[in-house]
Amino acid sequence: MARKIGVFVLFGLIVFVFVFMGVFDLSPTGSGYAARVNREIITIKDYRAAAQRMLQFYSNLMGQGRALPSEQQQAIQMRALEQLISREASLQEAEEEGIRVAPEEIRDNILEIKAFQKDGRFQRSLYESLLKNNRLSVSEFEESIAKDVKLQKLQTLFENALKPTAIEVEREWSDQNTKLVVRYLKINEAAAAKSLNISKADVDRYLSVEENKKSIKDKYEVQKDRFTKPEEVRARHILVKATQGDEKSFETALEKIKAIEKRLQSEDFAKVASETSDDPGSKAKGGDLGFFTKGRMVPEFEKIAFEGEPGKISAPVRTNFGYHLIRVEEKRPEKVTPFEEAKIELAKEEVSNDVFDKQIEELNAALQNNNKTKATQIAKNLGTKWEETAEFALSVSTIPKAQIGGKALAAVSQLTKESPLTASLIKENNTFFAAELVKRIDPKTEERDLKKVSDQLKSNRFRDSFASWSEKIREKSKVEINSQLFRN
Repeated sequence: MARKIGVFVLFGLIVFVFVFMGVFDLSPTGSGYAARVNREIITIKDYRAAAQRMLQFYSNLMGQGRALPSEQQQAIQMRALEQLISREASLQEAEEEGIRVAPEEIRDNILEIKAFQKDGRFQRSLYESLLKNNRLSVSEFEESIAKDVKLQKLQTLFENALKPTAIEVEREWSDQNTKLVVRYLKINEAAAAKSLNISKADVDRYLSVEENKKSIKDKYEVQKDRFTKPEEVRARHILVKATQGDEKSFETALEKIKAIEKRLQSEDFAKVASETSDDPGSKAKGGDLGFFTKGRMVPEFEKIAFEGEPGKISAPVRTNFGYHLIRVEEKRPEKVTPFEEAKIELAKEEVSNDVFDKQIEELNAALQNNNKTKATQIAKNLGTKWEETAEFALSVSTIPKAQIGGKALAAVSQLTKESPLTASLIKENNTFFAAELVKRIDPKTEERDLKKVSDQLKSNRFRDSFASWSEKIREKSKVEINSQLFRN
């Protein structure tokens, strides 16, 4: 079970354990703790080592060795710490489950590390020299190896428990190697209902029934928000930016905005805004923000805009962006579309839904009777047509191009030359689906590689299950992160 030095993947996360390369400093200084996980601490030293290795990795990967932007660096550093926290929580859980590492297991792993070998044999002097050069003690390094072995044992327990059965392997192999091409109909309920040609006469006929009119009235009351256009304000503003958290910059911004305020006593607002505003989105339009509703602007700005009178310029308004001068241009009060206007739209929707339901029933009957000609005509009425996929394997999660899986994919897997058409429509959420087989290539059983498929299944199951398990362990652990760690 020797752990190869370098990089290994554990529950989908890249975990860096130890790298003997000159570009890495494996012994950054620092005392104290980066995080506390239950009873154990993650030292500043361990955190900085992990963060440095991860930063170097991503710098090489994304920036060809150049320094990454500060926001990315902080995100990567946080990720490094989270990996150490998850690792420590998993180790503690392994300890509670009785997973132990014997001294000879640590020794055997170290003996197999090629960095410590010369001419294929372990060299004690080389081992100690490399550790010394990297400022690591023998006990520190052997403790890290012990932790790696413990995690490997934990991984092995999961893999053994998740081993697929022979039937599951056979089915997966068949799905991976069965290739299909299909034509399909995909009908979105809402879109198809809207596309139907409903005449005024159809709507009038529907509304002539008193029960229908009452139903529409009830629907209108329930959906009144839909027919309510909220209050809107159109305003212009001038912004002088400041840096959040830097009070000095806000003082400077206030001085500037007061000077601009004096100019507005004799100059046009739009002209001054185009010359002085720090808001690039509205500056070219003379500070014009267009119409907006409540909830679109920060609270301090919104309050002045909705309470102000058209044509009047506000006093300087402070927000987290800086200082603003605001002039309300125009106001539109809330407007509710009355029932007599809304009922036509609502009635049309009800008629469309009724027609759609009848068309779906007819389409289903056509498929059951294997009548593709009629099915094609009905699909055309519903605004869709047969489309053809590229070749795909049954192991996919969704049918390509159609982008639908679940029951639709299961139905497609049953199509054969003898029964090329789905026997009825398949419904997934608000989508109806039907398919016709164009081509099916069944695999040759003599070419089976069941071991490879078994390993893939086991690996996928391990990754998903261990990720879920480690997340739960992380959640139940008491974790305290040093609040000083990510302060600028």
